[in-house]
Amino acid sequence: MARIGLILKEDLYRVIDEAFEYLRSQQITDAGKSGWHQFLESGKIGNVATAQIMILYKYFNKHISALESCLAFLEANRKSIFWQGEKISGWSYVSSGPPVPCIEPTCWVFWAYQHLILPQIQEIESDVYDFLKATRIESREGCSWGFTPWTEARISPTCTALRVLSKIGDRQLVEATIRWLLAARDSQNAWGASSNNIATPTHTSLAIRALKDAGYSPKNPVLVDAYSFLIEQFKKWITTKQAQAYFSHLSGISEIIEVPAFSTLSINPTRIQYYYNPILLLADALSTDLDVYLPIVETIAFKAINDWDSTRWKHPWLKEHKHLTSWSFYDHMLIIKPFYQLWSGDKRAGILYYISSEGMKSLRLGHASRIFKIIKKLKVPFFLRVTLTISILVALAYLVLDTMDLKAIIITIVLSVISNVFYDFLKK
Repeated sequence: MARIGLILKEDLYRVIDEAFEYLRSQQITDAGKSGWHQFLESGKIGNVATAQIMILYKYFNKHISALESCLAFLEANRKSIFWQGEKISGWSYVSSGPPVPCIEPTCWVFWAYQHLILPQIQEIESDVYDFLKATRIESREGCSWGFTPWTEARISPTCTALRVLSKIGDRQLVEATIRWLLAARDSQNAWGASSNNIATPTHTSLAIRALKDAGYSPKNPVLVDAYSFLIEQFKKWITTKQAQAYFSHLSGISEIIEVPAFSTLSINPTRIQYYYNPILLLADALSTDLDVYLPIVETIAFKAINDWDSTRWKHPWLKEHKHLTSWSFYDHMLIIKPFYQLWSGDKRAGILYYISSEGMKSLRLGHASRIFKIIKKLKVPFFLRVTLTISILVALAYLVLDTMDLKAIIITIVLSVISNVFYDFLKK
């Protein structure tokens, strides 16, 4: 349903403060070691969740309570195995999956150390680099990774490894990984869970972010095709009621990886389960070209802000589950981060318009922000400024909604008056 709304700056800061207050309450300390678990409120600690939340603290310039005990936990959980005659070190999932170093936990811990610029980063980088080199799967298409050293190649761990290798700087291995990713696309020039699987918004978004980190320009035809796939999927999602069902492929999915036994390491069969927020991953992927896709990213970010009060960012697949997840927190806050940083230097009261028809038609707002900037600079009387703002908003709302009723006109007039009152207040 089409709607006109607004976001208060105060709401953004309140949501961020409340989110970190909640995360602080869920930091578990045990025997001098501290951290978080994927299922918050579970009373456990995990490697990936601890790394993710440490990164969030850095993103938002928040102080990490008991940082040393968090690092002590990560260091205590670094594991070594002999793999193909070579001793390698990394991190496991701790409370799920096999009890040996795996690709994604190892990469997440590397990111945490890197973001925090810790003294141990050189040693960690060397170990992670050796781990990724030793566990890569080589084929004629290039290099890839599975979720564990002995499972088949998958898109998600390959993208995660590519992002880390791009930071470390091994260009030869980066190029080999890119070759594999390009060969892994389906007929739509997008990505699924595995090579040549049917493309999904989730895995296409992960690939876009990885290729951008590897140096691809948004104008590269590979990314242009991938962006087009995401936009097409987004259009279908917002225009088809069936696709907007709670378990739709954009509102939330779960990926289960069955891990077979591996006798060499005395590993029994187990499984790894991921809970993705595709709409948030889509926004993160589109944020790699904000000049073009800012209105969509804004719309999804504003929804994330509003969803805090109603859902506390609970993952759609865990609606009936008692726990919130660190993954969902990370994805939501990652989308909000650019706007928090944009406003961080100006905490005065203010509002931000958004007009959307389930998100998509807000594409037309790209030009509106420029118009508002011009209005702000006009040195004209209050009455004329309000009249001009109303005219523009009514016209814009008509373009977005393709219709105009009395309620929309009244809301538009009220927004125009409020915005100009705020403008006069801030000027003084």
